[in-house]
Amino acid sequence: MLLPPPSGWRPERLEFPLDFAPEIELRGFEELAFAPGMFVADSDSYFSYALAWHLEGDLAVDEAFLGSFLERYFRGLCRAVGAERKLTLDLTQVHAKVKKDGARFTAEVEMFDPFVTGGPLTLALELESRSVPRATEVLGLASPLERAAPVWKELVALAERWRAERPAPVLLNHVFFVVERATYDALAHAEFLRGEFAVGEERETVRKDTSYSGLYLYGERTYLEFLPAGAAGLAAGTSGLALGLESVGASDALAQRLRASNVNVFDAPITRALGAETLPWFRMLGVEMPSAPLQLFTLEYDPRFLTRWHPELAPAAPGIARGDVLARYAASLGALERRAQAAFGDVSAVELALDEAQQQRVLAACTAFGYEREGDTPLVHAPQFRLTLQRAPQPAGVTGVELTLRHEFTRAPLELGRVRLEFRGRSARLEVRR
Repeated sequence: MLLPPPSGWRPERLEFPLDFAPEIELRGFEELAFAPGMFVADSDSYFSYALAWHLEGDLAVDEAFLGSFLERYFRGLCRAVGAERKLTLDLTQVHAKVKKDGARFTAEVEMFDPFVTGGPLTLALELESRSVPRATEVLGLASPLERAAPVWKELVALAERWRAERPAPVLLNHVFFVVERATYDALAHAEFLRGEFAVGEERETVRKDTSYSGLYLYGERTYLEFLPAGAAGLAAGTSGLALGLESVGASDALAQRLRASNVNVFDAPITRALGAETLPWFRMLGVEMPSAPLQLFTLEYDPRFLTRWHPELAPAAPGIARGDVLARYAASLGALERRAQAAFGDVSAVELALDEAQQQRVLAACTAFGYEREGDTPLVHAPQFRLTLQRAPQPAGVTGVELTLRHEFTRAPLELGRVRLEFRGRSARLEVRR
């Protein structure tokens, strides 16, 4: 079950599209858990319940998405139930206000109680989302009662169980390529890449353990990194898949799962310099690979990083989400607004060419990550992206990536040394030839 109800609470399951709100054009299902006094106006758990949605696809759950969803959901509910009870309800009065609160959201919905009183009702909600392979899950806690009411303790306990049953998703942070100098120079001097295509920069990164220079192209939640041969001691042809964790402390549980899958990992804190100051940047879990040229690791940003790295810039109340970090990077370039107009949205797929030993290691890691392999095919589904694992006698690591674009884009393919970038309407493919 998506939402096991507490003892004495009534469960219900509905399929999308919902009969009462067909204007929500999504697929999936909804599970609800109604408090014992849900339909008793003077009870201590009146109109209090939890709801969980399992929605197909990678959805951008933000204030705009939730506001629109909640208005259509509760307007449809009031319309359908009100019609059954022959109530006259002014549906134009149904409104939702949503505010981001750290990694979660709070909402207030002005609506009606179509089940019992027929009168106006202000419903408070606490919401959070989680990406899973090929879907997005949302949990909501709802009640019109004061936050100090006992029913909220039950709702919060239900949410804690919901979280405990779901390991933190292992997302894609970035993909990097180490290329020979001629290709790197062609990329670095291509004005299109850091103009119309994406917000980016060529920068030197100074860490305690190493320093290197590279080219960075920033998307909404993911980015691309290109390094010249020799940077950080890496040879041309090396590539890397950097995965991200957005829950504080999630690296500990993930390290345990990896080791339980017989995948050796090394754990390291990574710093970054800002002027003369050394800042905590992220915690890295590196997966031990049997051979070159692929590097595979996860990173969990340090909660102190964005509080100390240009804290005067947007976003105002950042956490450790990839999107918060990339927004701060863009803001440091004075390009936060321009990023929203650039073509590059995010990396949606990664293509890997691996030998037998590498493929088995990557598949074992993917199991620990909670990814889903599509039968015996080369396709692996991960939260918000997918992997294609092609068998190759000579491993080549990451050979290409699929990109989502923010808007339709038409132009001839771009050839920059060994890198080819071609466009397909709302998507693009970047290939690195060996």
